[in-house]
Amino acid sequence: MNVNFNLQEAFEQMRAEQRQISLIAAKDVFNVDEVAIYTGFSKGYIYKLVCTGMIPYYKSNGGKCTFFKREEINSWLCK
Repeated sequence: MNVNFNLQEAFEQMRAEQRQISLIAAKDVFNVDEVAIYTGFSKGYIYKLVCTGMIPYYKSNGGKCTFFKREEINSWLCK
């Protein structure tokens, strides 16, 4: 029984992650969390890429939030 429960739990988690990825992929602008999920890179690595200017990004008016355009991320990934 425990194995079935773990499999069911894992299946539900996978479905939730797939829904999240589908919702993110439909967006035109990502935040750091979303670009990490979209690319498969860790948030820490995304921040490193931002700090070194190696990934295209934008800052909000106050500079507190970092944003990414899906179209530019797709082009960057294909380089």
